[in-house]
Amino acid sequence: MAKDEHVDILRQGVSKWNAWRDKEPSVYPDLSGLDFYDVFLGNDNLYDIPAVYGANFDNCNLRNAKMRDREFDRCTFRNAQLHMTDCCYAYFSDCNFTNTQMRLARIGSTSFSSCHFESCDFSYSSAEDTRFLDCKIENSLFKKVHFVKADFSESSISKCNVYGISSWDMILENTIQEDIYIMEDEDELLSVDDIELAQFLYMMIENKNLRRIIDTITSSVVLILGRFTKERKEVLDRIKHLTRENGFIPVLFDFDGPESRDITETVKILASISKLVIADISDPRSIPQELMLIIPTSPSLVIYPIIEENQREYGMFSFFEKYNSVKEISKYNFKNIDSIVTEIFKSQ
Repeated sequence: MAKDEHVDILRQGVSKWNAWRDKEPSVYPDLSGLDFYDVFLGNDNLYDIPAVYGANFDNCNLRNAKMRDREFDRCTFRNAQLHMTDCCYAYFSDCNFTNTQMRLARIGSTSFSSCHFESCDFSYSSAEDTRFLDCKIENSLFKKVHFVKADFSESSISKCNVYGISSWDMILENTIQEDIYIMEDEDELLSVDDIELAQFLYMMIENKNLRRIIDTITSSVVLILGRFTKERKEVLDRIKHLTRENGFIPVLFDFDGPESRDITETVKILASISKLVIADISDPRSIPQELMLIIPTSPSLVIYPIIEENQREYGMFSFFEKYNSVKEISKYNFKNIDSIVTEIFKSQ
């Protein structure tokens, strides 16, 4: 627990605290378990966040300290121990974290702005929705940290170890990334220049099952495209069932759903991992755009177009006839769709 004499000095204000730190540099202050709400105008109003400005917390023991909802401006935490601290919703601006130890810290929804991190240890910390904005981060450990929607915009990350991280929906706008180490052993200097790629690359190298799964996907996935109206969906559902019966993995994509800027990328990704595409071009709406995205960019991906027997293909479909990957259109009705799809799989 924190030493009462050290807490008493801190209660007198930052200027008194810093003066004492300058006078007694060999003392290692113990503020472990301290609740900063109690020290700096603590109350129950979470919107009243008094700032701690210019405080020197170098060499402090701040283990288990509660720094939640506090604002720290131009403070230094060099060589400080912040293991298991609760910094959620705190705001750190222009602070120095050199050789700071923050294992098992809770920094979810914390904001670090224009802060410097060198030789820090964030291992096993929880960092959901954490923001590192315009920060410099180097020679630090992020082993087994959970990065969910973490924002590193305008920051630089170099020579950091991210072994075992979990990264989801990270924001890396204008982020400089260099020498991101991905192995647990510090002597194995395998590095990449992308923190999200680091997680995937490690799994590719170390996880033989993942490589098998990827091979299975690329040899078994069948992308099914078409309209998701009531009439058309009955046909698509039947194709999905037949695909599964023939030992393949059906993937249906509803382009008629909510618009998104990621639709184009999604279609390309699904096509890139597919063995073949079955495209129902009946009552076309999004099909022309989907096929225009896939066929010219994936000339080796086989496309099997089908159409209801009482319809004709849309005019621009003739553009695809020059591609060897596009097979002849098969006309179907609900009675013969089984035999048409079965013939497709027999040819594989």
